[in-house]
Amino acid sequence: MMAIVGVVAFSIVIILSILIICGVPIGELTMGGKYIVFPRKLRIVLVTQLLLQIFFVIVILQLGGFMPFWFSAKTTKIIGIVMAVYLSLNAVMNLISKSKKERYIMTPLSLIVAACFWITALTFDYDAVSMSDVLYSPVVCQYSCKPVYGRTIDFFTINIKVKDDNTVEVYCSDFKDTVDGEQITVDYIYGETFEITEKQKQEIIDVVKKNKINILGDCSTNSHDGSYKYIKLFDKDGECVYSCGGLNPSNNRFVKTSEAIFELLPKDAYEDIRKKAGDILLEYLLEKYPGEYEHFAD
Repeated sequence: MMAIVGVVAFSIVIILSILIICGVPIGELTMGGKYIVFPRKLRIVLVTQLLLQIFFVIVILQLGGFMPFWFSAKTTKIIGIVMAVYLSLNAVMNLISKSKKERYIMTPLSLIVAACFWITALTFDYDAVSMSDVLYSPVVCQYSCKPVYGRTIDFFTINIKVKDDNTVEVYCSDFKDTVDGEQITVDYIYGETFEITEKQKQEIIDVVKKNKINILGDCSTNSHDGSYKYIKLFDKDGECVYSCGGLNPSNNRFVKTSEAIFELLPKDAYEDIRKKAGDILLEYLLEKYPGEYEHFAD
């Protein structure tokens, strides 16, 4: 509601700005009332100001939930607060203006707009908005790990996918290599599925929410080898909508969520599946490219 009030008030300011740019003699409403009709050279400044005002309207509409975000929900909230500070200072400048028309007309408008921005920005819950399209069904979450250092034969991804049907699928995929200019791609190598309880699944959902996985983003460490590790969240169609992690992520919330996912698996299951997948992949590559991968069989 406050977002709409702010838009209406700001729309009046925008209309007045357009009229001043067009040469209507109401220049006393801005810049201390120095000009009744603004000189053409100074109208360029007003055009820039007009574009900024339009951007302000877009941001408050986004914060109010009336438009999709251009930036992340958290960044949009920060922008809204910065705008609220700016508008508050602008209201003070209008209040002390030498122009009576600017003091009596623009000050109330500026105060209303500033108040609407403060209320809308401060009450905006970016966490709730960020998680609105995450349904934990059919996929609750997925942990993925792909090494980037070591033997080429080991450069495949191992995934742990927690599903809404109380199962956990552990599978290896995404192997890529090049032999004599030919691109080798193996999308799926091997996997196994394990059952979990409803309580275990709910505990994972609680951990994901508690650690705010949806807003972690890139949490890579400053390193050049190791493994790329990610935790992904999905929408109702099973499409990934949020992903966090990176190269050797050490963020505490990422690590705790990863540990909780690993606790769902039977002892040594992760390494056993990785080893089986490696053996299956090597067998396939030896059969198709016998001269290129023989040294890995030693």
